[in-house]
Amino acid sequence: MTHFVTLHITFIDHPYSSLSAGGKVRIIQEENFNLTSLWQIDLPVLNRYSDNPFLNPSLGLTMDYGLNERVELFGAVQFNTSKSEENRILDADLALGSNFSINDKTALFIEYFYSRPFNVSGESYQPINGGLTYLITPKLQFDLYAGFGLNRSTNHFWGTGLAILF
Repeated sequence: MTHFVTLHITFIDHPYSSLSAGGKVRIIQEENFNLTSLWQIDLPVLNRYSDNPFLNPSLGLTMDYGLNERVELFGAVQFNTSKSEENRILDADLALGSNFSINDKTALFIEYFYSRPFNVSGESYQPINGGLTYLITPKLQFDLYAGFGLNRSTNHFWGTGLAILF
């Protein structure tokens, strides 16, 4: 069974607007198919660009299927909560994407998200993003990503992260 621990910083319109930590635990690992549980928590980032003092947890499942040695399709279902001053918002995310391995250390990815709140009114969140992953060591991966919104309620963003495999 494979486990990951991740730390990501995402920049949305302004520096340091999101910091999250998370992990993944592989549930099923077969030659061409994996099913993985995931958890993440958005940590409070208090600065002049962000004033959200709340912890915002997420839980989900990811699936990936290898088409060949270099191309993989993936999808995810994730449930998130976020706290505003008035209430806690629950939403569901769906994601679809693909990874393209350049070599044994470097890969590119592209993914589309759709997120919709359940218990409050509001627009869906629809970004598309892409990025680069690089294996610094067999147990340490660096990520760099950027994306943009497909509707007016989704901001442009970029971010970076580290994943530790154990």
